[in-house]
Amino acid sequence: MGEEGEEGMRGRRRIEIAFRMIRRLDVAALELCSNAKEVSLIECGLESMEELWRLAAVERLCLPSNRISEIGLKGRMANLVELFLQNNQIAKLDGISCAPKLRRLWLTSNMLHDISQVARLHDLRELWLQDNRLVDEDLWTLKDSNNLTCLDMTGNPIRSTTALVPLTRLPALVDLSFADPHFLPSPVSSVPGYRQEVLFNCEQLAFFDGVEVEEEERRAIRDEMLHESLMLDERVRRLNCEYEEKYEGIEVQQEKVTSLTRSSR
Repeated sequence: MGEEGEEGMRGRRRIEIAFRMIRRLDVAALELCSNAKEVSLIECGLESMEELWRLAAVERLCLPSNRISEIGLKGRMANLVELFLQNNQIAKLDGISCAPKLRRLWLTSNMLHDISQVARLHDLRELWLQDNRLVDEDLWTLKDSNNLTCLDMTGNPIRSTTALVPLTRLPALVDLSFADPHFLPSPVSSVPGYRQEVLFNCEQLAFFDGVEVEEEERRAIRDEMLHESLMLDERVRRLNCEYEEKYEGIEVQQEKVTSLTRSSR
């Protein structure tokens, strides 16, 4: 590459390459692109991210439909705000903390079974995890993600509504999905009373499973839950009364037996 060509690459703020077989990136080429703010490598057969830290100025990095199996960054990407990694082969997120300013992370259609490193992304706003292998316990990783506003877990084998407890603690979360039209729904979405239970416990939600939460629906759920709570209290009260009556009856019988035993002596 001539001197003029090198200077031209250094001056580019946006770089996009699609449908070309690259696999591994050349270090010298990356250093030429070090001033780029947005880089897209789409369906290029890319296998590794480890040298991408050399894109020191990049803010938006798009790497969909490649062959990446791990994050594995070797250095800090201090300016990276958006990272798109959908349709790769990623199982764990080791190395993601090298991008501490991440706000938007797309990991749709990977092989994820561990997202524990997400807890180190304190500024994360959007997390898209559809079509992975995450289970109930993985949601506890998000319990301190206080800036998270959008979370999509559709297509993961989440099964129990009790697994959603950590999400009730996220003050900024307004958009949550376990079912959307583009993927198979998570099993939890088939649990009876699922929508009512989630909306009752996550009062901050404005959208749930792609549907806007109307105040009328929220009010109806609160009324229904209150009614069920009162009914439960009444059942408990009756059971206590029945127990007390039976207990008193047993005491009377015991007293009679004691009295008869004494008189027989």
